[in-house]
Amino acid sequence: MLSVNRLQFGGRGERKVELRNASPTSARFQIHHPEGDAFQVRPLEGVVAPHGYAFLSVRFSPPRGGVFVRKIFCLVWNCEPLMLHLAGGEGVGPSPTPIDELCGFAAYFEEGAVTVEPPSFDVGFAPTPSTLLANISNQSAKTVQVDWRQQTGGRVVVAPPTVEVPPLGRQQIQLQLAAAAPYGLLHETLLGQVDAATCLSLYVQAHSFPANQQWISHVQLLPETVYWPPCAPGDVANTTFLMRNRSHLPVQFRLESPKATNIRVKPRMGVFRHWQIVAVRLQTEQGAAKAYMEAWQVVVNGRALPLYFHGLTCVPRVEIGRGNRIDAGAVQDGSQKEVEVPMRNSSLCPVDFQFQLGKMVGVSPMTGRLPPNETLTLVVKVTGSQCAPTTERFHCLLRIVDASGAVTGHSHDLPVDIVAECSYSQLCACPSSEDFGRVPFGHRLKCQFDASNFGNTAVYFQACQSGEDKNIHIRPSFGEVKARESQRFMVGGVASIVGGATLSFGYYNRLVKDSPLVTGTPTALFTLRYEAEFPIVQIEGVVEHNFGALFARRDLYEAYLGVAALNHALRHVANDQTLEHRSRLPELPVDGEQEFWARLTLGNVSDFDTDVTLKRLKLCDCTMQEISGGLSKRGRGFQCPHRPALSITPLALSLPAGASKVVNIVVKYGVAGATPLGFALRLSNNRTVLWHFEVYGVDGSALQWLLVVNPVDEIQPQTRKPLL
Repeated sequence: MLSVNRLQFGGRGERKVELRNASPTSARFQIHHPEGDAFQVRPLEGVVAPHGYAFLSVRFSPPRGGVFVRKIFCLVWNCEPLMLHLAGGEGVGPSPTPIDELCGFAAYFEEGAVTVEPPSFDVGFAPTPSTLLANISNQSAKTVQVDWRQQTGGRVVVAPPTVEVPPLGRQQIQLQLAAAAPYGLLHETLLGQVDAATCLSLYVQAHSFPANQQWISHVQLLPETVYWPPCAPGDVANTTFLMRNRSHLPVQFRLESPKATNIRVKPRMGVFRHWQIVAVRLQTEQGAAKAYMEAWQVVVNGRALPLYFHGLTCVPRVEIGRGNRIDAGAVQDGSQKEVEVPMRNSSLCPVDFQFQLGKMVGVSPMTGRLPPNETLTLVVKVTGSQCAPTTERFHCLLRIVDASGAVTGHSHDLPVDIVAECSYSQLCACPSSEDFGRVPFGHRLKCQFDASNFGNTAVYFQACQSGEDKNIHIRPSFGEVKARESQRFMVGGVASIVGGATLSFGYYNRLVKDSPLVTGTPTALFTLRYEAEFPIVQIEGVVEHNFGALFARRDLYEAYLGVAALNHALRHVANDQTLEHRSRLPELPVDGEQEFWARLTLGNVSDFDTDVTLKRLKLCDCTMQEISGGLSKRGRGFQCPHRPALSITPLALSLPAGASKVVNIVVKYGVAGATPLGFALRLSNNRTVLWHFEVYGVDGSALQWLLVVNPVDEIQPQTRKPLL
């Protein structure tokens, strides 16, 4: 590649252009440009190392004023030509010239609207001056001017040097060839500039050797038979070949073609000392595939060498499946089935493919390129539908890929038929339901069932469920059950709904095997039922107490402890909920030594075992203080006068279903006035009831004053009111 493709010179000067070889092999290049031109390029040939580079020197030295425009082509063996645009002016600024869109072989073989016929002259033996005639044709709609005064020091003179050619007309010019020196070779390239954008080339060669006296040169043709890569009918194929001179003497060559030919070569004649690179183009014909074989001659210093050309055109020959037919078998209604089918290219050239599909068929990949004699695995997805026909046709558009990687030729339509029979398969569960009955709240449920597919197609399922309890799940949640096979499902979770719960499990049909997209409506599969309850504990009664004859057990049960309200809280407290209940104890005189107690029965009235724990609540403002237990024992603790006022034992109870246990409440009246105390009853499932107590100790002086003011002979227990 060239570092730049355009150079402009405002005056005399020299520029450098980098020629880089990006391939892992050596690159042999050659530039054809006449001596004495306004632009001089050096070197004209060379070899660039693998991944190396070389510099081309371009010098602008015009013989007179004016604008000069050239297209310099660098031929590279086994590669496309490189083009360099040159523009320069002496005395005036360079005129802007458009950059051609064509490049490579297309630009090298391009023929413009202005041409010269014949493009080359091989005069042969020319010991004396001679005159040649050439015609300039103008196929454009405007008059053009061709200036042949572009070179100095040549042995061929064009007359007239400046020619105007009318639109769609012709103009004749004369070439005056000077006599060649004895035993010499002559080859000149004449340049004629058309306006300021195009340049014509005219080749003239001759020699001055008498008959059978030219020196014999050893020239090697690489290769001796030139092959073009296959191409589409009507397209062109390009390549290069090399003529290598094994001697130290220069070689004059000329390529001679048969009368009828489809081949163009460039350059067709010339003189070289080391090697000559020739570009060859094959222009194929439209229609069917065809082979092209031609025998040419390379005349080297008067000696003819045979040269053969071979090319062919091909059309895509691709087979998908078996005979362009795909048997997808049975397909689940509403789902897609994936089928892997081979795509074989039996053509002689790569093909570019693109699928045109209907609504029910998908192909991956949709586009791509397939080398010759290669096989590609296609993934064909067909959607089952009761409304679709059994056989559906889709199309594959094929085009030839040439040696440069470009898509050429016309599109070839390859129809492909896919046969799919729509079927419906459904999973059947055994057992189809499970009833756990009454279970404690938070109990872990677990069951399993088998789902069988008795149909002819695989079922791609996505599990679903309905019901209030979202903590119970089904596994696996998605997957595949093939035809005539079964799948075991596990259903499990924690019962988190109080009361009766019914959960229904089913599945959706997924569109494809590896897709989360579902289609259609859910299909019922399995039903789970349970009735969850909390374990319930209740205060069943006051067994006994020592508060005195003034306080009956009924008074403690109803008036003081409020057992009915407490039992209501114990029954209706919910999961992760905390309720409160307030009770009071009989008012008695302050006496820090005497203990009063009451024994209650706490029973489990449910059908499930449960545990109950009690934890004291700190309701006073007392803080921790340092407590000394001797000279070597110190610590921090509560010296709170309120704590001994009330205690409950035991603090932890395990109650089997239907069992009862005794709870002791011990009271000490050590503090005058009302003392708030409390315990937290922690039930199962994070349920809590805060049981608050009020212990009221009556001061002794207040009690004496009360007795003096209200003397009585006898106090009746049934009429006594609690002291407030």
